[in-house]
Amino acid sequence: PPQHTHTAAKAYADDSRPFAETPSAMQIQLNKVGLYAAWSGMDTMAAECKVSAILHSKRSYAAATDPTAVTALLQDLNINGTNLPILQPTEPFKYLGFVVSLDLNWKHQVQAATQALQEQCTLLARAKAPPETKLAIDRQKLIGSLLHTFSVAPYTLGELETFDKTRAALLRRISQQSPHFPTAACYATRDNFGMGAESIVPIYVQFVTEHLITMLNDTGHLGTLARASLDCHLSAATTRRGTTSQASPAFDDSLGMLGNLLSS
Repeated sequence: PPQHTHTAAKAYADDSRPFAETPSAMQIQLNKVGLYAAWSGMDTMAAECKVSAILHSKRSYAAATDPTAVTALLQDLNINGTNLPILQPTEPFKYLGFVVSLDLNWKHQVQAATQALQEQCTLLARAKAPPETKLAIDRQKLIGSLLHTFSVAPYTLGELETFDKTRAALLRRISQQSPHFPTAACYATRDNFGMGAESIVPIYVQFVTEHLITMLNDTGHLGTLARASLDCHLSAATTRRGTTSQASPAFDDSLGMLGNLLSS
């Protein structure tokens, strides 16, 4: 029945990710990989594989990500007798364009996206191309490189504004404006004496709104989880307003954006 359905592995092209709840169950999955490779005549490259875990049964973050406990749990896992390198739950890895970690620390993705955007802006600013071409590349490539992460990565308002500031430096150079030309003016409409460039913030809000509505209207497990998660966050926001000493600016930014999103 649907409520007992579990995903044993995910595959995309030549990338495969088995899942299991215990080391013994994971070893069974790895044995399947080894047997299939032997049957098909393929070599398994254990050195390029990683095995990781997070201890959800623990009550604290430190215990759930304890490297000694994780290593002891995973150290015997192998493919065809070759032990696999261990990736700690706090260490980031790249999967389908996202930089993630098992402890759900999205700062790794933010740092990677910021660095990539800065590098792209630097290359584009130096390129020998007409201003119109550079502006088109900004809209299609630079914004597009961020767009595919919006449905997964929980960027805060401050982080989105950092992306806009990075792009604003590029827009000033393209338009031959002073380095002191205001960032807000880069994204103001031409009728308001701005450049008319697209800001990341409204694009992000529109994108996550569409995904949020889709999830909340889902009649299956996705909808149940989305509604419960939203209720949990809104309850936490109410609690945090009464305890300002424990408030998180990033959390408040996200909730403020979500509140504006829902009210509109």
